[in-house]
This record gives sequence, C-alpha cells and structure tokens, in this order.
Amino acid sequence: MKMRVLLMTDVENLGRVGDVVEVKGGYARNYLLPRGLAAEPSALAVKAAQKERERLEKERQERIAALQQVAKRLSGTEITIAAAANEEGHLYGSVSARDIVHKLGEIGYPDLQPSQVRMEHALRQVGEHAVNMHLGENVDAEIKVIVTKAEQAAEQAEDETADEQSEEEGE
Repeated sequence: MKMRVLLMTDVENLGRVGDVVEVKGGYARNYLLPRGLAAEPSALAVKAAQKERERLEKERQERIAALQQVAKRLSGTEITIAAAANEEGHLYGSVSARDIVHKLGEIGYPDLQPSQVRMEHALRQVGEHAVNMHLGENVDAEIKVIVTKAEQAAEQAEDETADEQSEEEGE
C-alpha cells in the first residue's frame, strides 16, 4: 500500500525538502516518519517545508560560491611528493589520496578530505599526474601532482639551499 508523505529534509534517492512523494507504507511508517524525515502532507506542513526549502537553497548557493572560490585557487596548483622508487621509476609503495591531501594541507588547504580526491588508483610511477579534486556540489578542480624519487627530492632541496646561500653571500 502506497502512502503520500511530505519530505522535511533532503532524502537521497527520494527527494528534497518540501517534495510530496509517494512511498511504500512500511517505509514511511517505520523509517521516514519516526526519524522526522517526513510528515503527513497538510497545508501547514507544506508551508513550513517550503520556508525550510528556501532557507536551505540559500545556504546551498552560499556553499557553492565558497567551493567555487576554493576551486579557483586550487586549479593549476602543483605539488611535489617524494617517494622511494627503483631505477625504472616504479614506486616501492604508492602515493594515495591521503598523501595528496596532506601535502595540500601543508600549502594552505587544510579543509580538504581524501574522499575529495578522484583517482582511479593510487599513483605508483614517478612523473607528473593530473588529479581531479571533487569539492562537492558539482565543483571540481584539477591539480598537478609531481612524484619524484626520494633521492631526487633530497638533491633538489640541497641545490635550493646552496642557491639561497650563494645569493646571500653575493649581497
């Protein structure tokens, strides 16, 4: 037996706040109604749900604007991660989403989560890799991850330190 209910919150794969949907009676009585996710569709409840929907839509638009700002800053960002690799450039381990998020946190993006990194599989090869970051609400940014051998990274750091010291001596 089907039952019509008014959604009081967004329910994934069912609808958004304020939608009147038809669901199986057991689903409504045992899950939606007891948890406050839905209510009987009365005129007063529909009006309250519509106000809530408008408030949530405004918050959603603000959240999307903030995510777009982060995506704009993040797009084109290059990060370098040093990892142990053999002579052919195959990593002994791999560079995972967690490693990428950690490195991004070090350069000023502390709120990113590993679940926002979109990779088919962990990076297992030295080189440049384009990685998509899904920030939410259909907002994406692409970054460049440069994986280097751990020895190369140490040499680059030494070279940069030597260059800085020679510049200081020259002044």
